[in-house]
Amino acid sequence: MLLLQRKTNESVMAWVDDHEPLLIRVNEVSPTGSVQLGFEGKDHQVCRTEIFHDFKDKISDEENLEIELQESLNYQNYGRDEL
Repeated sequence: MLLLQRKTNESVMAWVDDHEPLLIRVNEVSPTGSVQLGFEGKDHQVCRTEIFHDFKDKISDEENLEIELQESLNYQNYGRDEL
């Protein structure tokens, strides 16, 4: 894990080859220690970790259903090319 110290209006960039970078900026730091971050990037989806896990599980369930449907269709069409 990379740990950085940033002040208000300072930022970091994150990127992967062949994709637009993601700018992460510290917008505000409150006296209580909470931090407001801003995210700027074209090809990125950003959400809180606890939501990501729910989202990821939902996507996995949908992908599994899609795979099962495709396998079912393949099974139903098996051998039809020979008719």
